[in-house]
Amino acid sequence: MHPTIWAAAKRLWLGGHFRSAVQSAAETLTAQVKARTGLSALDATNAYERAFTARAPLLKWPGDSDDRTVSSMQNGLAQVRAWPQHDRTQYRNPRGYR
Repeated sequence: MHPTIWAAAKRLWLGGHFRSAVQSAAETLTAQVKARTGLSALDATNAYERAFTARAPLLKWPGDSDDRTVSSMQNGLAQVRAWPQHDRTQYRNPRGYR
């Protein structure tokens, strides 16, 4: 795990607060994406979509785009744009809302 992301989640994770640790890691990742792309005015979903769009991504996997591995990794990054949406809709903890 990237040191910046782990730094945001470590204390919570080691303390057994897994849901909060994952949320903190996701918020830190989103903040990093926004900071590196200058998209701080956008919500998370729109920032990810603009940052990783297939046509003209603002953030790219390093290396030759004709290389199959580099191309696969970039295509994987394009899937990242759905993470904020999934975090809110598919992976929430219903017990956290009682």
